[in-house]
Amino acid sequence: MVLSMGRRVETRNENIISPKQRMVIDNFSEGYIDKLDINMLPPNSFYYCQNVIMDSKGSVETRTGLDSIFATVPGNFRHRQIEFAKVNDTDYLISSYSNKIAYLDTATDTMVDVFTGLASSTVTPDFINYNNNLYAISDGDTMQVWDGSSTWTAGVTKPGTTCTAALSINAPSDRCVATEGSATGLTGNYSYKTTFVNATGESGASPASTGIDVSDKKIDLDNIPIGPTGTTARKIYRTKAYGVIFYLHSTIADNTTIVMADDDTADSALGAVPPDLHWLNGKYKYAVSFVWGTDGVRGESSLSSRSNEIDLYYGQMALTSIPTGAAGCTARKIYRTEGDDSDGDLRYVATIDDNVTTTYVDNDEDANLGSIGEEDTYVTLDFAFGLLKKKSATVWGVKTAEPTTVYICKSTYPEQCPADNFITLPDTGESIYALIEYFDDVYVFMPSKIYKITGETISTMAVSVVSQTAGCVARNTLKHARQDMIFLSYNGLYTLNRVLMSSNENTIDVTPLSAKVGDTFKAINWDYADKSCASVFNEQYVISFPKDSATQNNFTFLYNFENKNWTIQTGKFGQVASYTVGDVDADSQLELIIGSSAQDGQIYKWPNDDVWNDNGQPFDSHIILAPFAGGMPESRKRHKFFFIEAEASGDWDLYIWYRKELRAVITAGWLEKTISLNPNISGSATAIPSFYPVNSFYPVTAFGGVSGVETKLVISDGKGLSGQSKYIQFKIGNNGNSNEHFKLFKFIYYYRVKKPRP
Repeated sequence: MVLSMGRRVETRNENIISPKQRMVIDNFSEGYIDKLDINMLPPNSFYYCQNVIMDSKGSVETRTGLDSIFATVPGNFRHRQIEFAKVNDTDYLISSYSNKIAYLDTATDTMVDVFTGLASSTVTPDFINYNNNLYAISDGDTMQVWDGSSTWTAGVTKPGTTCTAALSINAPSDRCVATEGSATGLTGNYSYKTTFVNATGESGASPASTGIDVSDKKIDLDNIPIGPTGTTARKIYRTKAYGVIFYLHSTIADNTTIVMADDDTADSALGAVPPDLHWLNGKYKYAVSFVWGTDGVRGESSLSSRSNEIDLYYGQMALTSIPTGAAGCTARKIYRTEGDDSDGDLRYVATIDDNVTTTYVDNDEDANLGSIGEEDTYVTLDFAFGLLKKKSATVWGVKTAEPTTVYICKSTYPEQCPADNFITLPDTGESIYALIEYFDDVYVFMPSKIYKITGETISTMAVSVVSQTAGCVARNTLKHARQDMIFLSYNGLYTLNRVLMSSNENTIDVTPLSAKVGDTFKAINWDYADKSCASVFNEQYVISFPKDSATQNNFTFLYNFENKNWTIQTGKFGQVASYTVGDVDADSQLELIIGSSAQDGQIYKWPNDDVWNDNGQPFDSHIILAPFAGGMPESRKRHKFFFIEAEASGDWDLYIWYRKELRAVITAGWLEKTISLNPNISGSATAIPSFYPVNSFYPVTAFGGVSGVETKLVISDGKGLSGQSKYIQFKIGNNGNSNEHFKLFKFIYYYRVKKPRP
């Protein structure tokens, strides 16, 4: 019965209506289901729904609209990939369109090109934001880099030539011979050394001659060493009687004399000690590397080829023709072998902090040499797609020409990828489609296989199989969601999650997510499934894909993590080429940013609060409840009234659909009547009983003090539906009207049973 108490209407039917005589929907948490037969649908599920969203309590409402971020649309194209990036400490919205990559100028709401002339106008690039730079990976191009002011092609090119090595100064390796001369002269034991003099300076001293004892005798010298080309003089050094320190004796002003006779120079007349020996002793080769970027931020190239070999004896080396790099090269590094190992490792000597100087003098001993230089070549960074592994700060990439191989760049240096830094997976006839980092490991997805790569360096990495049945077919659907990963597979949507087995052991589980809506996922146009895209926003996973014969994304699902249900989005929300999340209008609120797949140049933001149209275009928002049969012969039931609990500010219509057969298609064999609950009822009652509202409302407090909520009670005044239908369905929506919306909390449908005639 219905009891009216002032403005409050109460429904007390427990005494006259059994549970079988009413349909109660306390929430709509099941969402849309297409996989079950219609008569198996739970009461709180939808036979169909579109352009609605759900909250954690199971209410259902019209979604808010999309709003264009442009004052003037920049052109007719698709934004195939959009991303927020911090470049030079400024946040940018980045988009790829046509064969270009651009950023949004928020002052003018226009796109400003960063990269132009890309190889393809159809591929979807990847964007990596690292160290204040934007790295763009696009199939068919070498990776491009933007630092906010300039762009360049990624890669640390090595020198195409090497330096030339030559003696700078070299000490004599031979010793002179001292012999006793004529009478009257020196008394004591004496030794001699020689040095070379050239335009650079004086060398260190030669080995000492064999000491000679004389008693009042002169000393003769023979076999005085001759210096290399460029030597202009030699200097002779001698000890004092019975001494061990050598002092300057005399200078031979040529490079030919090999004898000196009659030395009787007093000890007191000797001069300064010889210079210290230089450090290079042996055979040496050199190489050069280029350093790229300010302070080497871009990295160091591999080494040039090795220079000519030079043999020194405690000398120093003069390097000339040191190569210079192209724009972006800010320094060069010198490397050399250790003495007498000219085919060994090249070790660091010094850095030339410019890109101009072409000479260098080396006088460093082997013990002071630094790390070993990289002689192996670096691969060209022509990746088709890639990712930044955050734990190790390494860029991982896959090349089209090597579809089962993953390359790993150097840690913190995305532009350096050694040729031997790669892992090749088993060739099973499938290509790698996607990469993602998950709990510090990298997961590699093929269409029907998943691999896990552990380790941080190529020497410690290991590969294991995660799944041999489920894989990813669209890399832009692979997203982190809470503690899981979600991705599109040929069998629908799947999750990959870590399952803890014990405190120190876990395993990876791959499970289907889209079982409730499996029929819709089966309708994907798999020839174009790679264009599918997804994002995670406000505890929802949103995915768009090409459905049926579409070649661009034309269908969107929203999955609610809290209630684990699905809703369909159409209109402009159905035509999505790319997603990202960020604050595009600097209002300190994150928005879902949507690049249109309609080739109209649009980028939208969502939600647009209190607006229920897509950039001025109305969209149809409605739900259709599961069929209600009544559980008894039609001749014995009378449909009486239904109770709707809704947000008071809504503006929506109620449709009642009767049908005789449960499996009848909506558009065939259905009778329809539109009942507008705001503000009045319209329509005739020719074949269907008329309904009218009871204009009494009362506040609802059952939803945590939500204000602005009303209940509407509608009563039938006909004689029931005998002979017309066995089943009844309800549709609630905005009838495609702009800025009309609804939010429903509860729905109850009552009927009474006629007493059978005697």
